Amino acid sequence: MTVLPSSLLSMAEDSYYDSFTNVYANASLRIGVIKQIFDIEDEANASKSNIEYDVLVFQQDSNKGVIPTVYRGCVTMDAIGGIADFHEYVKSTPTDGKTKSVKADDGSYVLLLCIDGTSSRGVL
Repeated sequence: MTVLPSSLLSMAEDSYYDSFTNVYANASLRIGVIKQIFDIEDEANASKSNIEYDVLVFQQDSNKGVIPTVYRGCVTMDAIGGIADFHEYVKSTPTDGKTKSVKADDGSYVLLLCIDGTSSRGVL
């Protein structure tokens, strides 16, 4: 006698796929605040080839309301221009390291987009 798992006996609800959608179908352009910077020499820098940033984003989670989400290990794209162009800038973190409110935060605001819609591959 074979017993079928209960998950095979019924259809999954739409909410069952929310986690998958949030992680692997994350194609929205978001506005965020830089919370932490990891230089190339930093032990917490995973790639060791680019400066990495932790970015706080307030995002709409389906119909459940707005939630704060931290995208970790984000990298920046090169500035627009050719090989002879030079542009230097520094992104900053909040002076006190805490977010009281979006208006009171003095860290750098950035646009964040996930490569291939994967949440772990954020690009500024």
